[in-house]
Amino acid sequence: MLRSGRAMGMALCLLAASLPALASDLTISNFRVRGPAGGNDEFVELHNGSGASLDVGGYALLASNASGTTGTRATLPAGTTIAPGCYLLLTNGASSGYSGSVGGDVGYNTGITDTGGLAIADASGKLLDQVGLSSGSAYGEGTRLASLGSSNVDQSYARTRDASGDLRDTGDNAADFAVQAPSQPHNSTSTCSDVGLGVSVADAAMDEGDSGTTALVFTLTLSKPAPAPVQVRFTTADGAATVADGDYEALDEVVHFAAGDTTQQVSVTVYGDTTVEPDQDFAVHLSEPSAGLAIARADAIGGILNDDAAQAEIFQIQGSGDRSPASR
Repeated sequence: MLRSGRAMGMALCLLAASLPALASDLTISNFRVRGPAGGNDEFVELHNGSGASLDVGGYALLASNASGTTGTRATLPAGTTIAPGCYLLLTNGASSGYSGSVGGDVGYNTGITDTGGLAIADASGKLLDQVGLSSGSAYGEGTRLASLGSSNVDQSYARTRDASGDLRDTGDNAADFAVQAPSQPHNSTSTCSDVGLGVSVADAAMDEGDSGTTALVFTLTLSKPAPAPVQVRFTTADGAATVADGDYEALDEVVHFAAGDTTQQVSVTVYGDTTVEPDQDFAVHLSEPSAGLAIARADAIGGILNDDAAQAEIFQIQGSGDRSPASR
């Protein structure tokens, strides 16, 4: 029995719900809490430093004052994504709010104090990045930044870049940020930065078949063509599908990318049978990247979709009455 592409996609989505969320290098890359129009003339720029798109729906912009009192300023709408190396701009839309020429992507309406701090948290509330403008702020990393005061001028704090051109993120605010005047924020339509070479693995699914073996093919993708040969380790792990039950064959191999490559494929052997059973899955994991290669998405799932139908005898379908039991 062949399964439709739509049914296969729906099954894969259900299997994917069991995997952990993708971890990506999301930072506060530029911000100001006061500008030419006054205290509400604010923006907060986020940057995705990973080699994979990041779904930030449900993420929250948090703020603190100098006494450590905190609150939520904005929650990003469902479906909001930031592409690799790209930006998202949050702007204050209150009275005398953001006055910059680069349009905001998401708005908020309550300001951040001059001596406070700010943070970005994921949908579960985990803090991903934070910056402080005083020792009393609830948010900050390492040595806090000095407040830029109460003068209404066009200036912000922007992350500096390291020797390789990447945004600096050492975990120390004072080492990572410098004053930028005038402010130069980026939004989702701005030119994205080069985030280096990253590798991702995508989910895959297939019907198991009634007998023999079939190759379930996983695609590994680089964020850009490899400037030189690189490699990464690919391993499988049991889920609902197990090696012991004969569902698939374990695999542990090193995947090589030649200079100029952007993709490679890895095949995992799946064993077919005629047993009626639920859809099953197993995990794959990337590790041990070679020098110059980062892992953007380390985990994926392999879906083994049941394509066997339960058989019924004629008498079970026909029954003894004037109506089939199968129709009840």
